[in-house]
Amino acid sequence: VGLILVLIGLGWRIGRVRALFAAQFLVAFGLMVLTNVWLGIVSERTLAMFAPAAALTLAAGLAVIQRPARGWLLTGLVVWVILTPQGILPRLNSDLVAQHVAVGYSPGDLVLLETGFDDAAFGYQLEATLDPLDRRIFRSYYEYDFPDDDSMMAALDAEIAVSDRIWLVYWNVPPRMAEKLSQLGYIRLTRADLPVGSGDPLYELDPIIRVTLWARPPADSAGLTFGDSLRLDGVTLADRLSAGAESLYADVWWTPIQPIPLDYTVGLFLLDSAGVTRAEGFGPAPDQPMTGWPVGEPVVVRQRLDLPPDLPAGEYALLAVVYWYQTPDAPLPVNGDTRAVVGAVRVE
Repeated sequence: VGLILVLIGLGWRIGRVRALFAAQFLVAFGLMVLTNVWLGIVSERTLAMFAPAAALTLAAGLAVIQRPARGWLLTGLVVWVILTPQGILPRLNSDLVAQHVAVGYSPGDLVLLETGFDDAAFGYQLEATLDPLDRRIFRSYYEYDFPDDDSMMAALDAEIAVSDRIWLVYWNVPPRMAEKLSQLGYIRLTRADLPVGSGDPLYELDPIIRVTLWARPPADSAGLTFGDSLRLDGVTLADRLSAGAESLYADVWWTPIQPIPLDYTVGLFLLDSAGVTRAEGFGPAPDQPMTGWPVGEPVVVRQRLDLPPDLPAGEYALLAVVYWYQTPDAPLPVNGDTRAVVGAVRVE
């Protein structure tokens, strides 16, 4: 009310140029208020763009209002602002989500956003954080990119068809994508609950952003059997990496074909064209011991290889070795050898 009174004062007391500026702001502000009343889509984050114009208009208006009315109006506005802290813009931690995804992200992974209107905010942070090589981000709130929900789902089906790994970012909308991925045979590998923010009643209703990583089992077995008990079904990893990448993630799919007698270690080694090992990673994690793997049921182990910063561009092979820690020089045999090539990656 105080701002509108100031605008009226501006129109009467100053020249046409400033009055036009004030009128433009008033029209824009009024249109957004009406839009919010009719459609309910204008949030605090949207209205925040008017803060600079509102401050300039308020200062100009106060300058032309005579005392003591100016003092009373200014005092009233200051008291109103202090007594209504719920109007302070809350923070949405979409940047924390982007940082979390970036830690385990591989080029070619699909990031599927299920965050409603906030798809734009999450998408912006992801584009600013993730490696642009084969970066794929899909916003499932159809009104942004598609004429209707059916068109969005058709486009999403096409993206899923060529995706072995999918990051699902979920918040504040009715869930449906996790069920869809599960029905398509994807398996959830990781889950993280990140804080949304504070200072807004909506955050009390939905206080966390859930980030999950899903992977699709290999369609065909790799045909490799380590020893008498372990069958390697396949390895999911990026086809290519950017030079300077810090890590390479490999999701290794196993099926025990009989009870595993020992808690073996799986060593993954990245070899250059000369056969020199340039990076290595070991698994499974202590909370995933092999002796606890049920016979005949698939198990996926996510392993990380830390890459040297000076890794040159070129073609690299990924080798797997399975051994018991007390006898590292006697690994399990595989196809008449002690190690097997299970993948390849190109550094560009």
